[in-house]
Amino acid sequence: MKSISRKQAGMLITLFVIAAVSAYFLFQLRPVIEPPFLLVSSPDRDTIMHASTTMLEGRVSAHTDLTINGRRVYGGEDGVFKTEWDLVSGLNRFDFHATNNFGKSSEVFRYILVK
Repeated sequence: MKSISRKQAGMLITLFVIAAVSAYFLFQLRPVIEPPFLLVSSPDRDTIMHASTTMLEGRVSAHTDLTINGRRVYGGEDGVFKTEWDLVSGLNRFDFHATNNFGKSSEVFRYILVK
C-alpha cells in the first residue's frame, strides 16, 4: 500500500480547512441569500366562520419584522406570534409579510369568509 508524502498530507489538510471555512461562511450568509421563514398556523386556508374575531398565529425567523395587513405584529423571542383580529361580514383577506434585516421577504395570504 502506498503512503502519502508530507506535502500531500499538507495539501489535504489545507483543502479540508478551506472547505470547512467556506461552509461556515455560506451558513452565516443564509439570511442574506434566503427569505425569512414564515409559518401561519391559524387561520387555515380558506376558512368559513360565524365569529366576529379570530386568532392569527404562527412563527417567523429571528430578527424578522412581521406585518399583517400593514400593521406591525410583535412575536416572542422564539418568533411565535399570536394576535386577535376583528372580522367584518363577508370576505376578510390577511396578508402576512415578513422582512429580515437584509430586505428579503416572505408572504402568506389567508382568507376568512364570515357569514
